Amino acid sequence: NEFKKIEFKSIIKADDTFQEVSLASIMAKTSKDNEMRKLDELYNEYGFINHSGYDTKEHRENIYKYGFIKDIHR
Repeated sequence: NEFKKIEFKSIIKADDTFQEVSLASIMAKTSKDNEMRKLDELYNEYGFINHSGYDTKEHRENIYKYGFIKDIHR
């Protein structure tokens, strides 16, 4: 595996220390939030807008009620 050859160092709270990490974190959250808004517009019965990519009891219940959405639910 080629990843085993890459040396790295984990830095706790890196976003407090490095602007690049902080920016990447903001960009990832913004991107995720935008995707959840789009999914909520298409499939509002699932409540995507209420969980923003993280599991909630409401969302699990909606999956059981309406089923999985291919290519969205993993």
